[in-house]
Amino acid sequence: MNKAEFIITGVMKGGTTILYDFITSHPDVNKAKQKEIHYFTLNYDKGDQWYSEFFEGNGKLNGEASPTYFDLSLAKTIPAMINRHNNDAKIIVIIRDPVERAISHFNHLVKVNKNEGLEKLGAERFFNLPYSDAVVASNMYSSLLFHVLNFSAYSQKLRIFKQEFGDRLLVLKNEELREAPYDTMEKVYNFLEIESTFKSDDFDKVRYSAGTSLDQLSEETQRKLREFFREDQEATNKLLESL
Repeated sequence: MNKAEFIITGVMKGGTTILYDFITSHPDVNKAKQKEIHYFTLNYDKGDQWYSEFFEGNGKLNGEASPTYFDLSLAKTIPAMINRHNNDAKIIVIIRDPVERAISHFNHLVKVNKNEGLEKLGAERFFNLPYSDAVVASNMYSSLLFHVLNFSAYSQKLRIFKQEFGDRLLVLKNEELREAPYDTMEKVYNFLEIESTFKSDDFDKVRYSAGTSLDQLSEETQRKLREFFREDQEATNKLLESL
């Protein structure tokens, strides 16, 4: 039965798609029949045989990329399920500046989910809704705000992944991939134990960062958001230093 030998996960709007494209451009890596399989979060009832059919048995490295494995891991359940499937699998988590990610998530809700109410409200007003209302989800907008803010908090999920996967875990920042793609991919290929000198012209593409601009928010609102995320970011940075 074919298994996932590497799994990319991370924050929604963090760059899992472009990282997967970069990794699978390597001649020693297979592309799965579907990039986002979401087996351990949305399709686990279909069984391992169903999952194995997404991968090839030709001796090359198999893997997939599903952001939900990280975004929904506020407990050990999903990482433990991944380990049960393959306790040798290597896990790559990609995170992103929390404010950038939150803005990108808002844009996704407007452009992809076609939420006309949010489009009329605008990013500036949305991120100035009372955070106390978001916690109790008192209305649709505050519920969405809670969802967006929660997905930009990483420390608890990273702590669980570190405990479960140990040295089989690599954490990348979206900024690394954007600003130093060749060096970053060399690090990724070394982690996967495949030829690290492989390079692709595609590494210069920056499509994964399109559609997000901090200019959508006033400096005051950006400061407010950064203060909201400050404690979690400090905890996240401490975890990254220990990896």
